[in-house]
Amino acid sequence: MSRKRKDVPPLSEEERSLFLTALGFAQPAPTKKDAPREKVRTINEDFASLLESLPVIDKDAMPEKTPKKEGKISTKRPKFAFDALLDLHGMLLETAIKQLDAFLRRSQTKGFFRVLVIHGKGSGVLKNGVRAYLQEHQSVTQWHIAPPKLGGEGAVLVELRRK
Repeated sequence: MSRKRKDVPPLSEEERSLFLTALGFAQPAPTKKDAPREKVRTINEDFASLLESLPVIDKDAMPEKTPKKEGKISTKRPKFAFDALLDLHGMLLETAIKQLDAFLRRSQTKGFFRVLVIHGKGSGVLKNGVRAYLQEHQSVTQWHIAPPKLGGEGAVLVELRRK
């Protein structure tokens, strides 16, 4: 069912004939009733003749597979692994700094080496405040912007001093 737009005037006979001559060779698509049914092809004979033409492979003549080497178990941690996480989203800077200080002290007491602090991207107030605080904190040896999988610019990986 087609809808006609009110603001578009109908085609004149001249425009209609030009349009139809431009299409020229176009014909309406056949409907399902008009379309001839395709026969289902059976390829059993073709497949059988193809199989007969293939060479026979002797399994005993095949080279033996080399056994897989046993892999070493890696004791290395992924480079962005972390021991604990603190999410500061939606906090005021003053509250966030108090939470961060308590979190860092608790993490260091528990022997954690690397922690993730999520501050969010936002307007940058919390991000800049948290990063400035980490720069001055005595327990922090270094911090890095988190990889994209862990939050990118909205988070930092913090490495703590070992006791």
